[in-house]
Amino acid sequence: MRDRLEAMERLKPQGYIAGTNEFLRYFGAKFEENLVAFENLNNGNAIYVMYEDWQTLSQRSRIDLLKGPREGFERIVHQDGWKKRLAAFVRERRRGKVRR
Repeated sequence: MRDRLEAMERLKPQGYIAGTNEFLRYFGAKFEENLVAFENLNNGNAIYVMYEDWQTLSQRSRIDLLKGPREGFERIVHQDGWKKRLAAFVRERRRGKVRR
């Protein structure tokens, strides 16, 4: 748990938010107005980085997100290299680059 929180903290979020609805058990690290990474420290098999209308996306279930088109978010599985993927993704979004 500490490792995941420290990985987010190294990216210097503006603040933290509590998840709502389907992401109730998640907390979010808000990096920009429309760039939030949601992490579940209990389950935590993946981190969800939402960059388009995160308020609406975070109301959907994980299953619903994964069944539909993967637009507006990036799912980063907690496997080797996940911290580097997260850092690169956040850096690119902060610079305004769109990565698909």
